[in-house]
Amino acid sequence: MKSHYLCRLLLCCDNDLLRALANLTHVLLVRQKRGLLTFEGCNNNNTLDEPAIMVVPGSSKSYSGISLYKDFISALPVNLAKRILSFLDESCLTICCEVSHQWHLLAKETLTETEFRKRVNKKIAMLIKRKPTANSSPTYANIIKVQVLVSADGSGAKEEHKLVEMEERNIYCGGFFTKDIIDKHDCHRVIDHNGNKLMAVSSKNGMVQLLYVSATPKVISVLKESVVQIRALRLCEDKDMVIAGCVDAIIRCWNLTSQSCVMVLSGHAAAVNCLDVCGDTLVSGARDCTQYNFRHKGTVECVKIQTRVYSGCNKGQVKVWDLETAAEIKVISGHLCSVRCLFLDEWHLLTGDVKGVVKAWSSHCDASVDCIRTFKHPKEVTSLTLSYLRVVTACMDGKIRIFNFLTGDCIKVIVAVNSPNVLLSVHFHHNSFVVNTALNVKSFLFGEVVWDYEDKKQVQNKDGLISNIPKLPASAPVKNLSSSNEKALRRKALSCLTSATEIGLTEEQRDSIKVALSEKATSARIKRRGPHHPLNTDCIMLKLNAAQKARTTDEAAINMELNARLRDDWSAPPVTPAPLPKTAAMSPKSPPKREVSTAPGRIMRPQPPLGKRPSLSTKTQQLQRNCSK
Repeated sequence: MKSHYLCRLLLCCDNDLLRALANLTHVLLVRQKRGLLTFEGCNNNNTLDEPAIMVVPGSSKSYSGISLYKDFISALPVNLAKRILSFLDESCLTICCEVSHQWHLLAKETLTETEFRKRVNKKIAMLIKRKPTANSSPTYANIIKVQVLVSADGSGAKEEHKLVEMEERNIYCGGFFTKDIIDKHDCHRVIDHNGNKLMAVSSKNGMVQLLYVSATPKVISVLKESVVQIRALRLCEDKDMVIAGCVDAIIRCWNLTSQSCVMVLSGHAAAVNCLDVCGDTLVSGARDCTQYNFRHKGTVECVKIQTRVYSGCNKGQVKVWDLETAAEIKVISGHLCSVRCLFLDEWHLLTGDVKGVVKAWSSHCDASVDCIRTFKHPKEVTSLTLSYLRVVTACMDGKIRIFNFLTGDCIKVIVAVNSPNVLLSVHFHHNSFVVNTALNVKSFLFGEVVWDYEDKKQVQNKDGLISNIPKLPASAPVKNLSSSNEKALRRKALSCLTSATEIGLTEEQRDSIKVALSEKATSARIKRRGPHHPLNTDCIMLKLNAAQKARTTDEAAINMELNARLRDDWSAPPVTPAPLPKTAAMSPKSPPKREVSTAPGRIMRPQPPLGKRPSLSTKTQQLQRNCSK
């Protein structure tokens, strides 16, 4: 470390001073080698008076020029000076604050940046250590209880909540394929699609095209009445109408059957930005800071209508209005920039702004204006929806994100377009969504999913009642398909289907339950049997050879079998009798008796007298004849 420091110090000197130092060092080393110079015994009180190492005061100034820049930190650029000071710890930086006014400013900024960097690194470490979403399966579904607001006194002090059973699903998390609908560049394109066979498309030219998108996309009609740009479009197939808001502050309505303009609505003083329809009521928002006679301080960017009217403006405010009296009921000021999109259902209200912040609120009008949850994006949010407790958003970075509404975790990210700042709008449907960009219009189609509930299936019948449908266990403790336990499980599943039919389930719901039970039973069989390995050629030949040998017998095997049977039918071989004692007298008339062997494992029959054979049975004689042949 001393050597590196000395080298860095010498690099600050000029050539003349370095040559003088080299000569001086050479002289000192030569004198020390000759023994003329010693440094022993040198202390503070006894300094060396060697003329060779004495330097005339002030002579170094003429060589190095160090005295010109004593405060090198102040002479450096600010970013480089702070970079050097950032290597010091907090105590050293505190001392640096007392050097001078400029050092004080540099040290303070360095301390602030160091603390900020530590906080950022800490948050990044927490995000890395954070557990991922447990339920990210594309077939995950469940019935859970969610706390919602049911009543309040208007001030938010006495709010009453209750637990409501809601269904959650990981929608848009499975596989999909895309289909091009329009392959044309248009940064002013406006579309509306309800998930049916028709799509309304308009642009800067003021014409409205109706496209048939069920199979091959094709234009079936063109509605011509407006000659100015259309900013908002609504396709109402149930009412056989198309409604368009134009930049000339006029709202035009076309009939789909006659393809003629049947209604022209005026009342705005500037371009119409947004439309929404509920029943027979149409609400519109424009750049004149009004929607109908509901006034805002800024341009109205989005509107929604149900029993009340919800509107967002470019000042970051969301207002709730009474539909009949046009009275302002509630103001939500949670955004700091323009609110571009809204979503509304029975319990929740979602708002998204141009800075990528999506906030969830209670849709109860008497609830406090506290945000329930926040979802952040890198750029502007153009479209959003809430379905099955999943928040689905479309961002200007070209990505569609699916969030868990309860935890705020991002479950999946779908890249809709690779080019940023070209995504205009997204229209979400049951198992698909249509993406409108400045480059093209494309649909994302997802397959039908058999949702896998964790503990139980809860389906809703026509009367709104929730019934529990127990599942067939994935790993039933049975050994074979014909066991009593398996049959009991089958009977239980059939009884569940019967009860489901009795409570009024539709045919589609019964079919889905049957498919789920069949898949569970198949999974259980595969788990018990183990993985399937296809047979190769060698294995097939071995099995065939063993089967052929089991079915066919050769001539030698037949003879061996017959000989074994003959051996069993014949008596045992004779046993040599024990010698009689010499004193015993034998009568010539009485034949000697044979002894019976009592060897373990075999029963020996008494042998007949020698010279006589037992008569053979008919079966034994047949066996003898076969052997002789």
